[in-house]
Amino acid sequence: SASSAGVDRAGQGESVGHPASVNSTNSAHAALGATAFGAMDASSQFPGSGGPLSAEALAQWAKSIKADVSTRSSGAPSLSGSVQGKPWRMEIGRSTRDYIVGKEVRMRAELGLSEDVVVLLISRQLKDTLEKAAYSVYTDPLQTTVDPNMPEEMRWLAMYEEYGWEDVGLTFFDQYAVLADKRSRAIDFLSPELAALLLLSCRQDDAGQQVPLVLMIMRGKAYLRTAHNPADLRTLQETHKVFVASCESAIERLSTDLAI
Repeated sequence: SASSAGVDRAGQGESVGHPASVNSTNSAHAALGATAFGAMDASSQFPGSGGPLSAEALAQWAKSIKADVSTRSSGAPSLSGSVQGKPWRMEIGRSTRDYIVGKEVRMRAELGLSEDVVVLLISRQLKDTLEKAAYSVYTDPLQTTVDPNMPEEMRWLAMYEEYGWEDVGLTFFDQYAVLADKRSRAIDFLSPELAALLLLSCRQDDAGQQVPLVLMIMRGKAYLRTAHNPADLRTLQETHKVFVASCESAIERLSTDLAI
């Protein structure tokens, strides 16, 4: 099950443990990021970033990626664009999840895939936290009903199997967990290049904890949720780059699962 202590390694039944610490992020970049992107580091992957999130900077970046900027009724900005002809939308606003403190970044894209396709990628520390919370709820003798405020991510962790395989490398699975309705879809979706990009964009908060990230291919769409931390333009650039690459991978590598 998704809550098992390890994941199946390359289909050989070997269980591999996954520490919650993200202290190995730098070595992860060297081990996998360098393989896919040569000697490029995170700053070269996301050039022209790192400044405060001003309206002018946001507009300039949106123009560079051919996206439109609008303002929601709450006053929060949103961006819209397309990837391989499929529309995507990014929203920055108040967090709707307890596990994200402050503001969050949400992205969604209509990919036209079969609604049966499910791939869930979640930061390792967040998965561990949610599973502990779920265990506490389900074993509490005073808890007679399911909390309606419980995030649906907890349900997904119970519903779908977690997978691991050697091509991506164990370093990646120290930082992220990958669940899916089928092992083959998880492997098809997560190319080594996408895994390297995810490692390059792995962030820590001021307390040294892994910034939570949830990326889903579900209901024919792609979804992403993460903290806007640091609250600057670079975080949006990194998030957008990861999301677009994920959409491209889903479109190209899960193309046999297109909706009819």
